[in-house]
Amino acid sequence: KQQADVSAVNEGKKEEATSKIKNLSPDQLVKDAKALASRDKVMLSWAADIEKSLKTITRGASGGALYDAHFVYSNGGTTWYNWYFDANRLAEVGVHSMDGADLDLYIYDENGNLITYDERPTPGAYCSFTPRWTGTFKVLIKNNATYNATYEIFTN
Repeated sequence: KQQADVSAVNEGKKEEATSKIKNLSPDQLVKDAKALASRDKVMLSWAADIEKSLKTITRGASGGALYDAHFVYSNGGTTWYNWYFDANRLAEVGVHSMDGADLDLYIYDENGNLITYDERPTPGAYCSFTPRWTGTFKVLIKNNATYNATYEIFTN
């Protein structure tokens, strides 16, 4: 529902870069739809219905779905996020390389325990878990390619 407000940190590098990739979060898509609808009452009504459904939270990250587009350095470089998830609600995290790079995804709890991971040799990775408590979880992306990779990451 919202663009990630937590900055990604690239391990081993001091500089940070901001992405110029268009925000495709559900909230932004609804805003764009309203702008395109102009004065069309039916389209505006549909957009309002979708906007209302986005505010009904039954799972995922605290405060709603998160989205970010960023990059991760090559040869085992990592980027991580500290995201807050609610207890007893299914949490899903997906990442997709826009360059075809082999990305891995790891989820750690606030105590540094590995909760779940996806190390398949694919440009996408997916993890789901149900937190036993409400708290901050570290979401780590690892790039196994020999080139820097851009990616999109989403939560439910």
